[in-house]
Amino acid sequence: MRAPSTSCSASRIAEASTQHYRQQLTADPEQIRRVRRIVTAFLRYWGWGQFIDPAVLCVTEMLSNVRSHADSDDCVLLLQASPAGVRIVVSDGSQALPVVREPEWLAERGRGMFLLSSSADAWGADITREGKDVWIEFWSGAAESRDGVAVPARPETDCPVGGSSLATSRRSA
Repeated sequence: MRAPSTSCSASRIAEASTQHYRQQLTADPEQIRRVRRIVTAFLRYWGWGQFIDPAVLCVTEMLSNVRSHADSDDCVLLLQASPAGVRIVVSDGSQALPVVREPEWLAERGRGMFLLSSSADAWGADITREGKDVWIEFWSGAAESRDGVAVPARPETDCPVGGSSLATSRRSA
């Protein structure tokens, strides 16, 4: 398994990353529990404690998707932090892109990508030679929206959200 690529979807968070953590792992239930603790510890240590709850939720979903949809449970986790925010990437060996659909609320499955799209400031997936990278971002700063609610400011990037194989932004600056 290899480290996530730096494709067009790699934002300024990835490019300006001053802190990072990388782990190769198997997406089994015990490892997923450990990764939740690791994400919590690193985000707290890096000063991004406000993102712990949504990041842990999203990482759990991303690793569960590896277990459910990839050809192998082997994957790579990459945490990146910069002054612009936090980026988390899970790389696996499948080139099948995730699908976001409106969840059936009584169904036991099928809410994962909906959770990512509603919890992270941006997320996406990039096809790589070895499989795919699924990434999420949480942005620092705040911009005032028209209705007076503070929303995170989107970091500058050379490529628009949507410039990768699959990318979306929950909020725009």
